[in-house]
Amino acid sequence: MKRLFTLFFFSVLFASLSGQTEIADAREASLGSVVTVKGIVTSGSELGDIRYLQDETAGIAAFPGSGSAPGFTNVKAGDELEITGILKDFNGLLEISPINSFTIISSDNELPEPKNITAASIGEFYESQLVRVGCVDFAADGNFNVGGNGATDANGESFNIYINPGNPIEGDAIPEEATNIIGIVTAFNNPQLVFPASGGIDELTTCFTISKGPEQLHINPNDFKMYWETSAEASSVIKWGTTLAMENEVQLSGTGFEHQYTITDLEPATFYYVQIECTSGGSTVVSAPAYYSTGSNSSGQIRVYFNHDTDASVSSGLFPSGTTPMAVKDAIIERIDLAQSTVDIAIYNINDADIVSALNDAVIRGVNVRLVADQDASNNGLDGPLNFDYLLGNSSGLMHNKFLTIDADSPAGAWVIMGSMNFSEQNIYDDYNNVIIFQDQAVARAYRVEFEEMWGGSGLSPNPSSARFGSQKTDNTPHKFKVGSTYMELYFAPSDGVAEKIENALETVDNDLSMALLLITQNRFTDKILDLNDGSRWIRGIIESINILGSDFNELADAGVDVYHHDESGQFHHKYAIIDAYYNETGSPMVINGSYNWSASAEEKNDENTIIWRSYNIANLFLQEFNARWEESATSTIDLDTEMNITAYPVPFMTELQIELEDLGQTQLSIYNTAGALVETQLLMSSEKKIDTRDWKTGMYILDFFNLDTGKRSSVKVLKN
Repeated sequence: MKRLFTLFFFSVLFASLSGQTEIADAREASLGSVVTVKGIVTSGSELGDIRYLQDETAGIAAFPGSGSAPGFTNVKAGDELEITGILKDFNGLLEISPINSFTIISSDNELPEPKNITAASIGEFYESQLVRVGCVDFAADGNFNVGGNGATDANGESFNIYINPGNPIEGDAIPEEATNIIGIVTAFNNPQLVFPASGGIDELTTCFTISKGPEQLHINPNDFKMYWETSAEASSVIKWGTTLAMENEVQLSGTGFEHQYTITDLEPATFYYVQIECTSGGSTVVSAPAYYSTGSNSSGQIRVYFNHDTDASVSSGLFPSGTTPMAVKDAIIERIDLAQSTVDIAIYNINDADIVSALNDAVIRGVNVRLVADQDASNNGLDGPLNFDYLLGNSSGLMHNKFLTIDADSPAGAWVIMGSMNFSEQNIYDDYNNVIIFQDQAVARAYRVEFEEMWGGSGLSPNPSSARFGSQKTDNTPHKFKVGSTYMELYFAPSDGVAEKIENALETVDNDLSMALLLITQNRFTDKILDLNDGSRWIRGIIESINILGSDFNELADAGVDVYHHDESGQFHHKYAIIDAYYNETGSPMVINGSYNWSASAEEKNDENTIIWRSYNIANLFLQEFNARWEESATSTIDLDTEMNITAYPVPFMTELQIELEDLGQTQLSIYNTAGALVETQLLMSSEKKIDTRDWKTGMYILDFFNLDTGKRSSVKVLKN
């Protein structure tokens, strides 16, 4: 279901829209609103009783449900229709149902020209509109079947085409060659295409697509660069603006395969829609409008906190801002106490009296405080006298977020607090958690958009009738930001496809991956970890809940992944992963953290937030925490081979590696880096050997032991800090 949101705040939501309005405006109204729209009908009885109609701004579905005006099934494609009814969400599809009244203004009109899109654009923005996808290959041979028919476009993006019983295309031969197809985008159950009678197979002109991007580069307060590639030499037009009208347009000079354009004269910490249109040989393809943010005129300070001690021995010279429960709690209260205008909180549960008191005091100072929490969690902190309103949700999953956004309209005063910590005494004092506090206006505004989607509007009081939780939410924020000099990506679940973004990050692991997880039950993550565990990387993890239904802990352990159960007192409540923390020379260290557990519920039902930080410094701070927990959970030596009786320590090592061999014989040791280059080789002549590693670069190494007497060989990996 597509719901469009204006910049930084929701549009005013009406209980009823009087008079005929554009479809795009009607789609912004709250569910249950009475709307009147006019458009051209693009489907007939081949899709059953439902009809799709669109005007120049958007499309919408109409269904004659119970209580509808009679005769609606006589409406056919090409009719110009004015219709009045009630907005309803039916399994993800926004539709008008029941239909209070309708008028056929004229008939036999030409249908709207299908919009040229890629498979990646099949989603909420084009919902209920007629589109064309080029260069489609079908997954199966034979004939079109009732139900889903899998396909891919020229970019390899998969999508589904649904054919209902009685559709004219049912039983037609599936094209053997790539072709263009025309259909209507529907979000019923999942985004897909449906074939109307006027759609189906279109004449193939050429397999022309936007093959990469568009992606945002070089984010600054007043400009950013857009980059994209096309599958053929093409001309390009770029459009942008703070609304979907995108009032700015530039035709790029010349043609080519690679395209880039720097959009200038922009406002800081402001969100812009951008759309790319490319043409080659008479074929045109258009990207879906997407939201991008400029940089902020903010300090970009980033402070990392843990509520337990960390391991300073692996520090690169920086240390966390706090490593005790009180340090974290005091930092949160300090930011609330310094708030000047607004504090918005999305927290799974809250019972800490000191934090509640700070919020109450903020209201007395004139600060507007709003709070969203989970409807089924223990929220004793909300039982006492409160100076602020709150809203509880989500009925189909968990409102599992843990974030605050403060003074989002102030470049110097905007702060975000996020991480794994709930505001309960158990989570603050006993469980293991992380919190990141940073100063950036653009990110604060993005968090505010997410908050107000759940709050139901921009007002001081919640609007439950317009509040959206879980699967009702949409992907309506930018995702790439620059906090100071640190690039990061921000995603919300379940609307933003967080699992895919985490998978993409995991694919970049070159040297080491350290995971600190409450649980892991998503098989897609487990499969990715198993792919990475090929001997060339050091993969390790600490997991709290290993015996829950669907846990993949044993599968990882049985496959030889270094995973340990956290069995210390206090719940291991983290949800973070560190990528290439030891490999700053050539790698791209990252930290994935937030409220998102690695579970199907987090991906599909819960309200969650995740940040992917691209920073060696942040990775090192999290490594200090991880190593402290690793030492509690795992041994400090590794048994390299029980049959050859070889042991090496410490793990990881820094300036020296100690090796012990119980049955020496004549053993040759060859040491390789992960690129396969031989670092050194030597013949071990005693049962103990110290190897000077001061000149070794940070990273992982392969130790290959070969016993010249017995012919036995053992190759293992070790890590240098």
